[in-house]
Amino acid sequence: MAALPDDVWAEVLSYLKPADIIATQRVSSRLGTLARDNKLWRTKCFESTFGTSSASGAARQAQSAASWDQTFRDEGIDWYSDYIARHAPLSTVWCESRQEIRGIALHRDRQQAVGCLDDGSVAIWDISQHQASSRRKFRQLGHSTAGLLFAQASNSGPSAAPALTPSFSGVVDCIALDSATDKAYIAAGQILNELDLGTLRVISQTSYAWPITALSAQGDGQVPLSVGTAWSLHLYDPRASFCHRSRSPEDMKRAAPAEPEASIAFLANYTKAQPHDRMASQPRLNSPMPGSVSQMLVSRIELSDCAQIEPGPQAILHNGDHEILIAGRFPSIVSYDRRFFPRVQSVIHSGARLSCLASIPHPPKADSDSVLATATLIAGGEYNGRGSLELYSLPYRGQERKPSSGDLGTQHGPAPEQRSSSYSLRNRQQASSSKILSVAAVGSRIVFSDAEGGIRWVERDGRSLARRWNINAYQVDSHTGSGAPAGDLVARKIVPIIDGDTVDSSRGTRGDSDILVFTGEKAGIITTKPEYQDHEELVRALEHNSGDGEQEEEREKSELYSRTMRLALERQADERRWMSRFRLKRGIF
Repeated sequence: MAALPDDVWAEVLSYLKPADIIATQRVSSRLGTLARDNKLWRTKCFESTFGTSSASGAARQAQSAASWDQTFRDEGIDWYSDYIARHAPLSTVWCESRQEIRGIALHRDRQQAVGCLDDGSVAIWDISQHQASSRRKFRQLGHSTAGLLFAQASNSGPSAAPALTPSFSGVVDCIALDSATDKAYIAAGQILNELDLGTLRVISQTSYAWPITALSAQGDGQVPLSVGTAWSLHLYDPRASFCHRSRSPEDMKRAAPAEPEASIAFLANYTKAQPHDRMASQPRLNSPMPGSVSQMLVSRIELSDCAQIEPGPQAILHNGDHEILIAGRFPSIVSYDRRFFPRVQSVIHSGARLSCLASIPHPPKADSDSVLATATLIAGGEYNGRGSLELYSLPYRGQERKPSSGDLGTQHGPAPEQRSSSYSLRNRQQASSSKILSVAAVGSRIVFSDAEGGIRWVERDGRSLARRWNINAYQVDSHTGSGAPAGDLVARKIVPIIDGDTVDSSRGTRGDSDILVFTGEKAGIITTKPEYQDHEELVRALEHNSGDGEQEEEREKSELYSRTMRLALERQADERRWMSRFRLKRGIF
């Protein structure tokens, strides 16, 4: 048998079941290498999706798998780990925190998670794997003092107008980390806190005229942070002095430029044109402003309809070295070039209300022959009450259009492009029955979460379903035997956990990476690793938990009651805040 060539062994292994192939890996080092061949496991992934045909041989199956594969031709994928991610049992490891978690982000260099808690404090957890086969767990490393993020900026000056009390307003992307400088940027209301992770102290605070709605993802320290507010988009450069990067109302009062500065872009109304007699009152700042500045803002903000939809971005994505992409409750993806900011570079029309953006550093397979396409843009949101999953190639090839009154902001120079891509896909029928909240790329697939607590993995064609799961526990009906999710947890943010083993795998990028999940109140890790490695570990865990079961149950009931009451009060406050936008108390309508 040792004299058989590798291609013969590959043909033999292709007829075995996955369980038998895994058992073959233990026979010898040579068979261990052949039984983990990428082409073999790519075929097995294809067969698990479409089934096997006895009439077709291994060569035909491999050819069909190559056509089904949507990855880039030069992209390395570890298909063995990808098969594990498609079929291994899933479970969730939740973070045990007494305070509700209001935001979380990953520190990629240290395998740590940084989160802001309900009391205004910041916590750091270790989520690294101590062994290759062990599960990740949240191990708290540090915790700051309560109210750290709510303290008013000391450098705002005694003459500064009083701002709203900082609080977490449900913003999902409220934390951005800079691993190179070991800093965190956390938004609380209108305040952006710059935090030193080594000392857990606030370095500086910057106040904006409107509440912050989104922050860009982790940068490399050389690219300014993008900060989105309810009516504007800002470039925050930590290397600049405070007076140059602050956009507080007090600073806007001191200087009344005729044109916006190079670090701020005012967002226009993205809704359809409405008659002037139906338009709501214009947005107001929290402090009085000179007439020239007020006129400058009005010239860049077209008023919304009676519902007064704010055009603040819900997601900000940096693509390449210079491009900034924003999406939100408006029907387009807006692109800025940082070198010519705040001029709008181009607009990608979607028609849906998007809530999340992600990218793949490879072009779509359907557009792989183009020399211009370098990446794939993934967008998720809602269209007519259903989830919308959209794919676009980046950069787009477009044609210029004439400027109109609906252009976003005041333009200087050439008009923005209305991009018309050679490749675009909008899956609005099969993606999800509810709004898509977060998207990410993991291995050879795209993963997204919806408003029903579901997690779905699809192929990169955006249509073929690879796997589905729900973060809520399933409750089985004793009469019918059918099961359904029992709970109201929703994954508002999902982030693949990438470590050195994931990137530096000898066969390519691993596809079984754990996924960090954030629900708005708690954080967890979706993993394929088993909870217990052997029987002895299971027995030790049962003995440890048998003594304090009743106390744990009472504590869970108390925490559930407190959390439910807090949510009820917050929802009541949100409803009153929303109704105040209609100006019912002032008798306008």
